[in-house]
Amino acid sequence: MAKRLVLLGIAVVSFAIPAVAAASPELRDASGKVAVGAVITGTSTNAAATLTAFGPLKCSHFVLKGEVTSNTGTHIAVKGTGGHTATCFAGPEALTVTDQSLLFMTTSSEDEGAMSLTFTADVGPFECHFMGLDEFTYETGSSNDTIHVSGGLSTSEFCTLFDDTGVPYEPIFEADFTLTTESNGQPVFIQ
Repeated sequence: MAKRLVLLGIAVVSFAIPAVAAASPELRDASGKVAVGAVITGTSTNAAATLTAFGPLKCSHFVLKGEVTSNTGTHIAVKGTGGHTATCFAGPEALTVTDQSLLFMTTSSEDEGAMSLTFTADVGPFECHFMGLDEFTYETGSSNDTIHVSGGLSTSEFCTLFDDTGVPYEPIFEADFTLTTESNGQPVFIQ
């Protein structure tokens, strides 16, 4: 009988833009301002969740997609439209991660914003539900199309890793996402 683990991760993360950023954030690609309604893709080759009861979760291909709903020069908002994942491991065990979704991403100033994502992993006999709130950072400009996400995750006691004194560790989700437009694959920058 095959063992099955369903992992539902919800990471809600805020992000900060370094002080060198423009006071009015805007999504841009090589042809100019990214239009409302455009779909952007975030692709990570190093997504990982550490300090979980089943070992570190690592994915060499983790994709999120979202539709731009606001890009005014004073406010950016992206609503999730799906994604897909391949090649993931929990410790040495291969697993499938599916149903990942960017729920939203938003910013309206040079130093704060929010992002929320979900995903499901199948590998063993029990369910683990993860939720989190933390920060992600990125540098603005036309030479940087990558966002670094680092968010703390919480989970049920059954799925929690504890230290020697019984104190639970907080799992951490980390990934670098390269942003592109879905229509033509052009890099997307926040300027």
